[in-house]
Amino acid sequence: MNAYPDAITTFGLTPKGGLQTMEFAVEKFVNVQRITCAVVTGVFLVYSKFLLASVDLMTDTLQKSDLQEKNCMELRFMRNEIYARHGRKFRDPELKEYYNDQPWYRPQHEPGSFPNKLLTNVQKNNIQIIIEKET
Repeated sequence: MNAYPDAITTFGLTPKGGLQTMEFAVEKFVNVQRITCAVVTGVFLVYSKFLLASVDLMTDTLQKSDLQEKNCMELRFMRNEIYARHGRKFRDPELKEYYNDQPWYRPQHEPGSFPNKLLTNVQKNNIQIIIEKET
C-alpha cells in the first residue's frame, strides 16, 4: 500500500480573490533530507509545510509572519529557491542535489559570478526577510 496519495490538490486565490483548486497526478515522490517532495505533471510541489500556501517567493512580498512556523532548513531552501529559479549553481552538495532533481531547474550561473541584477526588488526583499529570520 502506497503511503502517499496518487494525486495532490492545491488551493490558491484567483486574481479576483476567489478560491481555486487544482489537482495534479503524482508521477513520483523523492526524499530530500526529511522533506518528501512530489513531482507532479511537470510541476514541483512539496508535500509538507515547506511552501507558503498564499505567497509566491518570486512575485509576492513576503511578510515576517509568513515565516513563523518555518525551521532553519526550510528557510534555507526557500531562500535558495529564489536564486535557483534564476539558474544559480550551488557548491553545497545538499543544495546541488536538491535543485538538480527539480524539473524546472536550469543551472547556468556560477555561484561566484551570479548576476544579482536578475533579482527583482521583491525577490531581494524576500531574501533579506528570510535571512533575518535565519539569524
